Amino acid sequence: MEIDPFHPVYQQALKSVMKLWDLEKQKIKKRNLDMCMAGMILSMACYGKSKSEKIKEIVDYILLRQMKDGGWNCLWHQKPAPHVSSVHTTLSVLEGIKDYKDNGYTYRLDELEEAMEQGIEVLLKRHLYKSSKDGKPLYTMITKATFPPRWKYDILKALEFFASIKKS
Repeated sequence: MEIDPFHPVYQQALKSVMKLWDLEKQKIKKRNLDMCMAGMILSMACYGKSKSEKIKEIVDYILLRQMKDGGWNCLWHQKPAPHVSSVHTTLSVLEGIKDYKDNGYTYRLDELEEAMEQGIEVLLKRHLYKSSKDGKPLYTMITKATFPPRWKYDILKALEFFASIKKS
């Protein structure tokens, strides 16, 4: 959105968003926090330069739930658990990690950078939009760019992410 991260409206909205991250409440309700939301909240919090300790909780949550193939899936908690990551969820988490890194956060940064490389590989192996099962597009509209961009995954969103990362 490119709003000034220190704008009072953004900072107030960020406080509301951070309230969504409550591990204790989720344990009581016996529900898990959505992994896509973890990535999105991490991204928003880091963009807004939040000093909340919840950022460390989100980082721990993300690292603990990385799948064997290197990506993430918002359905990780279901029985039976998926064995393959989701391109959408993986991109959401990667965007959060990128914003975390770009805004100078350091808690478990080495682990996040390694996880990020693995997540990138997942997207590349799937050509950004293909099913791991049959190599076909995941859904019809995935190769169509949407404007204005929304939360939903499409190939343009993935390409924008790749254009934004810098290799050192």
